Amino acid sequence: MPEQMITLSGRYRLLRKLGEGGFGEVYLAVDSRTDRFCAAKKLTEESGGCFRELWMMKKLRNPHLPQIYDVLNEEEGCWMIMEYIRGIRFDRYLEGDRTLPELQTLETGIQLSEVLCYLQEQEPPVFHLDIKPGNLIRARDGTVRLIDFGAAFSKPLPMANEGTIGYAAPEQYKRRAAKDARTDIYGVGATIYRLVSGKTYSKNLSGNRVPGCGEAFSAVILKCLREQPEDRFQSAGELRTALVAVRRSYGREKAKRQLLSALAFMLPAAALCVTVFPDTLNFSSDEAWSVAKLLEEAKVSTEGESQEIYRKAAFMEPGNPEVYLQYLQDVGRDGVFSESEELFLREILHTVPLGSHDTNEESLKQNPEAYGKTAAEIGRMYLYEYSGTDASRIAGGWFAKAVEAGEKMMDERSREKPADRMTMEEEGWLKEARYCLKTLSVEEMDGAGLERETVRILEWWEGLKDGKEFLDQDQNPLLRLNRIRDTVWRIAFRIADLRRAGIESRQIREEIRDRIRLAEQLNHGAGDSADAGRKGAIRKIHDQIREAEHAALLRLEGWETED
Repeated sequence: MPEQMITLSGRYRLLRKLGEGGFGEVYLAVDSRTDRFCAAKKLTEESGGCFRELWMMKKLRNPHLPQIYDVLNEEEGCWMIMEYIRGIRFDRYLEGDRTLPELQTLETGIQLSEVLCYLQEQEPPVFHLDIKPGNLIRARDGTVRLIDFGAAFSKPLPMANEGTIGYAAPEQYKRRAAKDARTDIYGVGATIYRLVSGKTYSKNLSGNRVPGCGEAFSAVILKCLREQPEDRFQSAGELRTALVAVRRSYGREKAKRQLLSALAFMLPAAALCVTVFPDTLNFSSDEAWSVAKLLEEAKVSTEGESQEIYRKAAFMEPGNPEVYLQYLQDVGRDGVFSESEELFLREILHTVPLGSHDTNEESLKQNPEAYGKTAAEIGRMYLYEYSGTDASRIAGGWFAKAVEAGEKMMDERSREKPADRMTMEEEGWLKEARYCLKTLSVEEMDGAGLERETVRILEWWEGLKDGKEFLDQDQNPLLRLNRIRDTVWRIAFRIADLRRAGIESRQIREEIRDRIRLAEQLNHGAGDSADAGRKGAIRKIHDQIREAEHAALLRLEGWETED
């Protein structure tokens, strides 16, 4: 951040430096007119010459692109004011040779091809020319966002434009070769090759199969990476069609596997001595397998094996909440509820077992206590850890189901035994579901009228005390840290509303400090964990909490200055 606070055009106040690339420095800023965070990019002389191009980019509107709010020509240089995207850059996710699961990589490729379709349909077409993991952000709503248009141009270029080694197409190193849509298609291929295989593509790695993915997906990636532009896909539309065809083929293979699995369960009971589970789960006349035993087996199995075990456990006892709760606990170990994990949860909840007319979820719903507790836990996973789209909306739906089940449970007990009261555990998940619903309702209050907004903000502020109570009760440090991060960010984005509602700066600072103290304790305790991956996830979330704290205090400082 600049040593002295800089305000651009009397409107955009720079808060701190976010990063620096080949085409300029990027700062976190706040728009004093709207009280909204934004990203301010100071362009270098090399990119500043494309001022007309930047004005053209300002007109672009696509969910996979950052919105450009303004282009400024200040004394200290050319600045571009853009949407501030909360999320993680793919290159940071890939640190330590990490890879992305094949299905998530495929979805990333499809989203990338869709944004390139949009860019190539512009008049004139826009070419990015620097597609790589470092220029992709996975936003908190799950969308892939393409950033840094410093190398972009709106016509084929007969000049050198080297891009980034490992991701630039061969023609980018040739001065007289034109760069066009096919150049960006090469960049997509090199990017998804790195995501799925863990390796940066080079000629000596070329072959008939890309590590980490199936034959059909490999063929698409390798066609993107052909040396001659005329041998690649000729447009983003062609690439998208090929990727969607791969996704459909994978869906057919999955349906076939599920059918074969279902047919296996149609065998007579006497035939269960035959292997219908994986080799580690053979049924025999000497050993009876129970759901409890399956769940123990799932704890020591690989991801692929454990999903098959959970599927069979749900088949045996669809109304047993422990099947779903243990699955959620397993997938939450790394602090991320991925789209593929969420897809499997939907699958086991919506399966209709042979001989039944009810889905597994409908069977679970017959026990309001079990269903309420499960629904509350699913809501928490969506709200705090889900990496896909519409997390808040889906979480709200599950919290509403939990509240409905809890109220039904209380009603049934009052009619059977009026003296019976809820246990502390039951009170905990029901109170939390109600609290989270109230929290989410604040996000939807914009435009409801000043008086109503003020009432809702004050209700939410009072409800933060309940949030502290849930933090104390939960034994999962990752989930606790996720809650702290989420709450501090919500406070940061609602500073203006809180101050207008009469909440003093001192109270806001104390509320933030209480949560930071707990976060420090949890981060310190991470050193006791033997799980290196879990330890790293805890520290990563702790850093995100510090970022949220910094943003909140800076915005609060801005209000105090104006006061």
